[in-house]
Amino acid sequence: MRHALIGHRVSLDMLDRLFNAELLAFHSDFEVEPVPIEQDLRAGAIGGIAAFTPEAVTLKGREQLRQILTSVHERPDFKHFGWYRIPYLDVAQFLLSSDLTSLSWLIANINHHNSSLRSALHAPLALVAPRLSLNDGELANRIESCLKSGFLYNESLMCIFCGLRDVSERKVQLVMEWQKRINLVPQDAKTLSSIITGAPISNSVVVDELSANFRYLFCRLLDPEITCGSPNEQLKFFIDLSSETIWKRMAAHPLLKSLVFLKKNAE
Repeated sequence: MRHALIGHRVSLDMLDRLFNAELLAFHSDFEVEPVPIEQDLRAGAIGGIAAFTPEAVTLKGREQLRQILTSVHERPDFKHFGWYRIPYLDVAQFLLSSDLTSLSWLIANINHHNSSLRSALHAPLALVAPRLSLNDGELANRIESCLKSGFLYNESLMCIFCGLRDVSERKVQLVMEWQKRINLVPQDAKTLSSIITGAPISNSVVVDELSANFRYLFCRLLDPEITCGSPNEQLKFFIDLSSETIWKRMAAHPLLKSLVFLKKNAE
């Protein structure tokens, strides 16, 4: 498989056109109820492009993303209607700008009382986990709150915990502290013990969603409107990416795996 990828090129221009097309379609259907599955897939494609091919997103696309996010955040119903529809867009904004405030609502709702809304944040959060630290905002406190509440989906949340950029020693120390001071439900007690011993824990919730997003993204790249669009002047001086480069970026992501474990020698 590795040799089959060498030499193939991936068009940054196509990825930029797809990024912009998905943004406009997402914004256009924002009011549709019930939320169509295409909305979630569009948002996931936007987040995926920002995560693994950020150089493909031009200034136009970045500004379009900023404007759409601003319009959603300014809605009077944002706190009970808008915030949970845009986690992938917030993640894309962070990935393209490194502005941690873009993730404020996502981090603040990690311990949301509604399990569906709470778990819907895990795959977007997983995309940015390797760039986040336990020191960022209320991240550590929110994770601890989920453990204290014995919530469903804590296993996938702890997979995200394992993927944070903090050194393994610090993660193990924190997990051991949680074991001592939290009355853990049995499944969480097992998960935390696995983290300490380096045993694998299931990441199926995150991987299943991200896999669906990537399948949608790759299928959309076959659309003639995307493949045959007008060349973008902003990208004409860029060399298109090697498919092997993108493959390696995705392979190196710690949370694109069905099983996750804490490597004791991680740095």
